[in-house]
Amino acid sequence: MDVLLALRRAARAWTPLTPLLSATVPDAVELADEEVTELLGTGARALAAAGVDVHWPKGLAAS
Repeated sequence: MDVLLALRRAARAWTPLTPLLSATVPDAVELADEEVTELLGTGARALAAAGVDVHWPKGLAAS
């Protein structure tokens, strides 16, 4: 899958990812606390509906 197309799809599904589209190297995005909280719920569901998986570091994932 083309990474840029996947990134565009992800940014359409969850707008806090939009800055990645204009980054020279889209490797990180700064999120506000509210956006991280949203990513735990509605953001992750919106991304999943767009075919984008959200992966959390093992130290943050519930066991």
